[in-house]
Amino acid sequence: ETRAAHAPQDEEALQAPSISQSPRLFEHEIVISAAALLTGGARFGTSCAFQHAYARPLVLFVALCLDKPNHVDLRMSTRAAHLAFLDAHAARVKLGGPFLDGETPVGSMLILDCENEAAARALLSEDPYAAAGLFASVELKPWKRVVGAQL
Repeated sequence: ETRAAHAPQDEEALQAPSISQSPRLFEHEIVISAAALLTGGARFGTSCAFQHAYARPLVLFVALCLDKPNHVDLRMSTRAAHLAFLDAHAARVKLGGPFLDGETPVGSMLILDCENEAAARALLSEDPYAAAGLFASVELKPWKRVVGAQL
């Protein structure tokens, strides 16, 4: 056989597989795309053609909620409902816990993964602590994780 007879087959072998030919390649590129978005991939030299179409950037918000003075009893009486709410929304509530004055809780801090600020505020308004009127103030700030644990 001549080299010309093998040329089309060799060219096909050198072409990258299509998505339909290799679903694992497609899954791999989505994982790389997500990693590039979460870690600032351009800084690490990661380039992915699919990143804009298949993964949204991680938008985090920090909620700083300060209790009204002398409202520990209200906090404790609504705590079980608050924890159930956080559990039900675990996909969007990435981290949270109380501010303390000694051993007394005096507020809450939550890190939320929401599409935008309006979605974060809507989620916070459903929290049983907010519905009970526990908070004297709620501050919501966009936040970007740079170091530390993945959220």
